[in-house]
Amino acid sequence: MLRETRHAWLASASHSTHEAFLTEYEQLFDVIEEGNSIGPLNGRLHVPIYYGVQDKGIVRALVQMVQSQRGRDIWIKMTDLYMCPEIELEVDTEASTADRLSVFTTALLGVFGLTKQVDGADTVKVYGRTEALVTFLRGMHDALAVFSSLGNMPGITVSIEGRWLVFRTGK
Repeated sequence: MLRETRHAWLASASHSTHEAFLTEYEQLFDVIEEGNSIGPLNGRLHVPIYYGVQDKGIVRALVQMVQSQRGRDIWIKMTDLYMCPEIELEVDTEASTADRLSVFTTALLGVFGLTKQVDGADTVKVYGRTEALVTFLRGMHDALAVFSSLGNMPGITVSIEGRWLVFRTGK
């Protein structure tokens, strides 16, 4: 899957008029391949692992995650989200914003699913790399806090910790 994704994404990125755009994707795939950074999270501490967000058999984004442990606490951090060139190159419209939100939501749900497979993990942290993403995560926190107060998220607490949106389960 990684080779096919690399080929498709680099072909799309080559259509950009920004010189660094293609190089950024080449470097991303080089890092993933050289670090053997695809695979299960469980037991692989403090190293970036990537997984693909797929829609109809097409990888629409790559999520960078890190499994961390401090003492007995284990958590999964979603540290970055790389959207495919087609999404990145879309002009900002209501439809393209909805598309990006859909990919982000799918990625987040995927991270939750992967977290369930990690022995002892009870926390998911989502990093806001940019100010726009921090603002988005804070808005998401506010909305989720309302859901939680209504009892729609039993056993899950949501908080903001610096640039992180944090989900904890009551394991």
